[in-house]
Amino acid sequence: MNILYSSDDNYAKISMVSLASMLENNKEMKKIKIYYIDDNISIENKKKIIEIVNLFKREIEFISSDILDTSFIMKTNFSKAGYYRLLISNIILEDKILYIDCDTLILNSLEKLWNINMKNIPIAGVVDTVQNYVATSVGMKNNSSYINSGVMLINLDYWRKNDIEKEIMNFFNQYSGKVPHHDQGVINGVFENKYILEAKYNFMSQFYIYRASELAKIYNIKNYYSQDEIDDGKSNPVIVHFLNKFYGRPWGLECAHPCLTIYNEYLKKYGIDLEKKNLKKSKKVKIRELLYKKCPFVIYLMYERLMDLKRYYVFKKEYLKNTK
Repeated sequence: MNILYSSDDNYAKISMVSLASMLENNKEMKKIKIYYIDDNISIENKKKIIEIVNLFKREIEFISSDILDTSFIMKTNFSKAGYYRLLISNIILEDKILYIDCDTLILNSLEKLWNINMKNIPIAGVVDTVQNYVATSVGMKNNSSYINSGVMLINLDYWRKNDIEKEIMNFFNQYSGKVPHHDQGVINGVFENKYILEAKYNFMSQFYIYRASELAKIYNIKNYYSQDEIDDGKSNPVIVHFLNKFYGRPWGLECAHPCLTIYNEYLKKYGIDLEKKNLKKSKKVKIRELLYKKCPFVIYLMYERLMDLKRYYVFKKEYLKNTK
């Protein structure tokens, strides 16, 4: 099994938790090779990463971000580091690889996910919650198969044979180097043929908060996960993905995520000195949370629809003018 992580020094310690949990819960795998895109990680943090990998007698290879060409990507407030995972098919000469975001916790075996038949399929991921205008802005018909980039099973062999990186570069050029919704916009715009994974393989924070039917209504998703699929993921998550939402994140002092205790246990067990920060919720998030908890869902939905008119205006102003 080949695993890909990517981080700068700010997220290095956060990646250690994900890495340790992945290794601990996949001891049955005969082989695990970790590829780690190194965006100027400190020597101290790199040593700690290697120490964790060595505990499980696994192999790790660091890839310097300096060798990745991002010159065709417009500089914005979204770090170019977010695109590194799309530029590795000619560097990592494996048949396939599982990319995992740093802000995750792996709680069960990845074997079934790894063994999915990816023949003639470039990429696999879990459906994300974005509005239709985000999906259509990158050429999709709707948002029903718009995947989140936090966990992706990537068919590297397919990418090389079909020169996908050139296709990605051409896609950027269509948008003058600034694709809507950053790396996710690129992935979903370039790949029409995607394998949709079960929610448990990238169990995002919204799955803990909302019912499946509520998410489908908020984001106007026609074909979405059933409540049974969400409940299965909640009971048996394989990869937990810590998005901000109402809970905050585990390295924040006010985090209230259901998996926070487990996260803290991994920090202690592997001696990861992750400083907890005072990450305050914004007023907008506090209002949304209060409305969702205190009001009937129809009222909350009306609020989200009104807010979405504003989001669309901002989105249109920033992105849609760039299309060639």
